[in-house]
Amino acid sequence: MAAGPVFVVSIYGGYFGAGLSVILLAVLAVLLADTLTRLNGLKQGLALGVATVFFLR
Repeated sequence: MAAGPVFVVSIYGGYFGAGLSVILLAVLAVLLADTLTRLNGLKQGLALGVATVFFLR
């Protein structure tokens, strides 16, 4: 369910980088029912993955 919107946000973050964390956290908070602390951890992992793929290619 959250894979599509997170993918779109990841594409944005890969090209622009600015505001990726805020936008990704907002999308995760809307789509997933979990605590903000756990969503922030998930956001950090996803942002690291996006940065790794973007900078290693």
